[in-house]
Amino acid sequence: MTMLETAEPQVAPARRQLFTRGNLVTLSLVVLAVAFAAAAYSTTSVLMVGVYSLVILLCLILGGLHVGAAMGLSGLLAIWVIYSSDGVMSAVENLPYDNASGWSISVLPMFIFMGFLLWRSTVTNKLYEGAAKWLNWLPGGLAVTTKVAGAAMGAASGSSVGIAYALGRIALPEMLRKGYPKRIALTSVLMAGSGGQLIPPSIILVVYAGVAGTSVGQQLLAGLIPGLILVSVYVIYLTAVSFLKRRSFGPEAKETVTWEERIASLKNLWQVPLVILIVVGGLYTGFFTATEAGAVGAFAALVMLLIYQRKNSPRAIGLAAKEAVASTGSIFLLLIGSAILARALALTGITQATTDLISDSDLGRIQFLLLLVVFYIILGLFLDPIAMILLTVPLLLPIMPGMGVDPIWFGVFVVLLGELAVVTPPVGVLLFVIFRIAQDKAVNLGNRITIQDVMIASLTFIPITILVALILIFWPDLVTFLPSISYAE
Repeated sequence: MTMLETAEPQVAPARRQLFTRGNLVTLSLVVLAVAFAAAAYSTTSVLMVGVYSLVILLCLILGGLHVGAAMGLSGLLAIWVIYSSDGVMSAVENLPYDNASGWSISVLPMFIFMGFLLWRSTVTNKLYEGAAKWLNWLPGGLAVTTKVAGAAMGAASGSSVGIAYALGRIALPEMLRKGYPKRIALTSVLMAGSGGQLIPPSIILVVYAGVAGTSVGQQLLAGLIPGLILVSVYVIYLTAVSFLKRRSFGPEAKETVTWEERIASLKNLWQVPLVILIVVGGLYTGFFTATEAGAVGAFAALVMLLIYQRKNSPRAIGLAAKEAVASTGSIFLLLIGSAILARALALTGITQATTDLISDSDLGRIQFLLLLVVFYIILGLFLDPIAMILLTVPLLLPIMPGMGVDPIWFGVFVVLLGELAVVTPPVGVLLFVIFRIAQDKAVNLGNRITIQDVMIASLTFIPITILVALILIFWPDLVTFLPSISYAE
């Protein structure tokens, strides 16, 4: 019996206690939020109301409340203090509908549904199996396969966490069985979905376009080249590290694959790339709009599900629809909460004060963007990428023209830095997802994998992602080239 199994009976009763450490921390944060709410009500400075609302927002998020609900509540409090119940009623009546019914946001449900349909059709699993046949000749071939397959799956589904969860159960035991060092195996799984968030169709870029008011089609195309660069840099890193540490690999790591097996595996490699090609090609040529691209992509995914899941297709479609509705609702809650908070910050003068502060700082474009890199790394300690975008973009957008920053370019830059959010130690959500998976005996195959191992493996993300961010800062045309020559709306 392992230590984990023997400890479990002792931990369970503690969880049933009312005053556990987690409950006390949450209670303390709620009390702190109430105290700042009282301070906001009693202050005579409108600007301080905005400051207090941001502190309350932080307390609610750290206390475990959904980020969208936390933004909405803290924003409504500030509006209520300034304009009483009439201001709150106006915000509640208008903002939810106005921000959830925009044309640019209408593409989200179909893109999300498309991702879940591909997931349920099992073509994403087949993609990993096929890619492994073609990339096995590289040093660390399975690690590279995990990254490449994860990027394609991430582009289709838009979920770095979901991709890492799926590939963690498939790729991690396979790499450990082949004698891969556990740090390299963990790094490749953590990297799996990263980069896919930039390659169209990207849900996060659609969210940004809705907030920033940029063209959805051009925003999606802007992420293609940076996404491919990011994936390429990760592949180069995994290949180089595997080559340098090749002596630490087991003898089974180098599997012999015949050309006949590679050719046979092609039947598993075309499905996901085809969907991405349809979406990107249609947007680039102007054959259909972004919303139409979502519908066409979802239809293509539905056809694939009907082909590969003939017997279980009704159940698979039902599950995909249910998951898509839940994910869409969660994102829409974030959008509505963000809109309420943005209204509150504008009314309290926080937005204008932030604009004036940065404008008066005499920062150049490069200095400003380098400062944002540090700022977003810190935000990544406790926020996921979409929450980071919704919280910061309304504040930063008014500053962009004065800094010479194109809004479409900035969207790619923000999403790139958001890739760090889910893996930033010590609280990145992806760290704990992978750690949890790695505790399964069928996954770790008897290897002891600690949370420290996962965190150390994640540290590779920071310098690699910052390197790509610097490339985009000094060569912005890599982002704006495709949108400038395309016909996308």
